[in-house]
Amino acid sequence: MASAYSISQSLALVCKIKCEAPERKAKKRCLRCKTLYLDTDNSPTACSFHGHANGEKGLLALAPPHQGIDGDWTDRSGVIVYKWNDKNNRPNTGRANWKKRWSCCQEYDENAPPCSRGWHVSYDDGFTLY
Repeated sequence: MASAYSISQSLALVCKIKCEAPERKAKKRCLRCKTLYLDTDNSPTACSFHGHANGEKGLLALAPPHQGIDGDWTDRSGVIVYKWNDKNNRPNTGRANWKKRWSCCQEYDENAPPCSRGWHVSYDDGFTLY
């Protein structure tokens, strides 16, 4: 019984120390959205950023042109034009026709609104990855 008392007593002491500690007012820089934030303002939807569901950062990178399933030329379809397409009916997939697009949401605009939301993360909290 004495050990249970000492554990509960030490837990109460730890709680008292944490409860009485002054709240940190230092702002942190978010690794995802690059804004400054306070811990009190952080929430599951506080940060807007380009990122994948697996936690990887979204990249704005060059991507080849695509052809839709119905054969119509579109920029948003997602089906790559393969080498077995009719030789005389292939779109020009040369590098000059490649466009930059976000790897996470497939948007072409560099200033497209962020496609993901989550907590702010900071080096100060022990995060070293995006």
